[in-house]
Amino acid sequence: MKKIKLFCLPYAGGSAMAYNKLRSYVNVNIDLIPLELAGRGSRFNEPFYESFENAVSDICSIIAKHQDSPIAILGHSMGAWLVFETYHQLKKKYSIEPLHLFFSGNYPPTEYYLEEKISFLNDENFKDKILGLGGTPKEIFDNEEICNAFLPIIRSDYQMVESYEYESHEKMACDISIFYGDKEGVNQNQLEKWKDLSFEKCEFYEFNGDHFFLFQEFRKIATIINNNLV
Repeated sequence: MKKIKLFCLPYAGGSAMAYNKLRSYVNVNIDLIPLELAGRGSRFNEPFYESFENAVSDICSIIAKHQDSPIAILGHSMGAWLVFETYHQLKKKYSIEPLHLFFSGNYPPTEYYLEEKISFLNDENFKDKILGLGGTPKEIFDNEEICNAFLPIIRSDYQMVESYEYESHEKMACDISIFYGDKEGVNQNQLEKWKDLSFEKCEFYEFNGDHFFLFQEFRKIATIINNNLV
């Protein structure tokens, strides 16, 4: 029996390292593969993506190399929308149908409404906005060397998200799971619109925490993943 490949996509400013702890808790029959986006981590020397579509195409080309194995995908925040578009391109371009999708920390793209573009703000105002979202330690911005490395990454990711335009797709044909934090201030009506995007089962899981609940709840997240995949 082949292992299930679980690909994990990061939030804005995040890297593959964000999912390292999750690997300790998933079932031995699941091969957890955190994907590194261009311009950071092990791909630091590569240019940033020019658009959301470029990122999706790159992700699909990586996942398609594993199409001889069962595939599942997880994404948090920005990563959730990357998962959504990746699913549709995998199916259309590569005839790959994932077993299961895990959407964490975001509304469905049908509910996307950009209240404010922040990627073009000056550094100080941009940093204030990012800190206001929570999940990014202030110490990162207080350390000049770390800040100089981190700021271009997260700014590029926000530019990418701000360029995203949802286009209607056929409904997904796999089970989906939705993760959210009880302190995120989630609008339940909007969140539940995920159910409209798949023909198959859609389940919601609430966790204790703010927008970055995922990284304090790895053990619980892994239990849900294991129960759905193995």
